[in-house]
Amino acid sequence: MIKFGKRLAGVFALGMFSSVLAGCVSESSDSPAKMAELRQKVDQLPPNYFSASTSKTVSASQFRNKTVRSSSADIGTQVEYMAADGQSYLWISGNRKLLTGTWSVADSGHLVCFQYGSKPHCQFAGSFLSMIDEKVSGDVFGIGRGAMPFKLPYGRFSIAEIKRMQGT
Repeated sequence: MIKFGKRLAGVFALGMFSSVLAGCVSESSDSPAKMAELRQKVDQLPPNYFSASTSKTVSASQFRNKTVRSSSADIGTQVEYMAADGQSYLWISGNRKLLTGTWSVADSGHLVCFQYGSKPHCQFAGSFLSMIDEKVSGDVFGIGRGAMPFKLPYGRFSIAEIKRMQGT
């Protein structure tokens, strides 16, 4: 279980925010110089800057056996099935391959963590919730079987629009 003090939580949140923008956590993000730079940036932020994202909590039951959809201008649409057994399946606009990994809720519900590949990625529950555009029960597109139904074109699509593309 990961525990953070308020100041370190802010540093962590800023680091995670930066890593989300960059698309991945870089090896250099853990260096002392990088951490010092992040701490300095956090010190310059207004009071309670991270309170909305750090104060919210979630439970695993909120996401167990759920399909969530998010979208952004830079990535397009992401559809993720969060299986009851902790497996996760990520379908991203433009990708030729479905990503498979794991998901969990940590730090008494303050963090939602994913692992696709060798490095885990955690984010504050409030941040994760704010990125979700839609959440529905079940494996809507059958991606929990480990295969994409089709190559999702780049763009921002709702679950209903994706269903129409799929012909269901």
